[in-house]
Amino acid sequence: MDFTYGLDDLGQMGKIPDKTVELWYLAKQQMEAASATLLGSFNKYAVIQNCCIATELLLKGALITFGFDEETLRKQYGHNFKKLVNTSYQHLSNLDKETLLFVVQQFPDYVKSRYEDQKFSRLDLGKFLMNTQYISGEILRQFSNRNCREDFTAMPNRNWDLTYRTFPKK
Repeated sequence: MDFTYGLDDLGQMGKIPDKTVELWYLAKQQMEAASATLLGSFNKYAVIQNCCIATELLLKGALITFGFDEETLRKQYGHNFKKLVNTSYQHLSNLDKETLLFVVQQFPDYVKSRYEDQKFSRLDLGKFLMNTQYISGEILRQFSNRNCREDFTAMPNRNWDLTYRTFPKK
């Protein structure tokens, strides 16, 4: 919700670069394609690329707001999610850096996944999409007034792992 509504707000406000908004809308398209693929496609592995592309667009879009140009992002950062998260955190100190780093490290190698057959379950692919959705909300909360997470009350004695890999022991 923070991502979609925040993106609509930012697109109308005109306070961030048009290129940033464009990249974030392209990320939204990638996430929509991943969702549709998971719901019905037999070629489910396309989800990996959708999620990787969306993640890269989200992070690079954020950096463009701080004066980074596309050429620099392409040459100096490429598809290095860890480097993109670390640099984003230098400019957006409210980012949950540790969780973002953990989440992006869960993705398969972006380039390698294009050229090698992947053996992931539909559940694993769903985790990649949920992680991408987490990243989208985390990024957009830094630029918009949207923050649904702030309205939720934490459950007592429960520390949820956002990547759905494990639940910590009590």
